[in-house]
Amino acid sequence: MARSLLPAVAARVRDDAEPHFEQMATLSRAVRGAHHTPDLRFALRQGGRLLTLGERGFAIAYPGRGVWILVARDSEVASALLWRALEVVGENDGRNGSLDPRSE
Repeated sequence: MARSLLPAVAARVRDDAEPHFEQMATLSRAVRGAHHTPDLRFALRQGGRLLTLGERGFAIAYPGRGVWILVARDSEVASALLWRALEVVGENDGRNGSLDPRSE
């Protein structure tokens, strides 16, 4: 995906090499009522890239595969994270994006 096609708000999304699991757990609880911490740890160990927009949202995307999770406080943040995650994904190889090899 050409970077020039991304909305300006997507430029505020950052790759986060050091996950703040408690901060993400707090956001997950606020958005869906439960945290994702064990799943997030697993996804990152499997090569997912963590994208964050401050304390307002996060996503994990796999280059060439897909967006695995997106959690956001509002639609503006969700849109920014999704656009940036799609940029990370780039060309998809057509697989279903599951981390479970039994579902391939």
